[in-house]
Amino acid sequence: MKYEQLQALVPAPGRQPDYRACLAAFPALEHAKTTPQEPAHHADAPFRGN
Repeated sequence: MKYEQLQALVPAPGRQPDYRACLAAFPALEHAKTTPQEPAHHADAPFRGN
């Protein structure tokens, strides 16, 4: 992928990404749909180390 192709995927400020174009450019992202999202690995989860 060339830089210009990647740059074309970046939405303008205030706009949503073209998710279909992103999935077409990065087919591995399809796996994210079925990957379990563990709250402990996200910033909104409480930190258990405190």
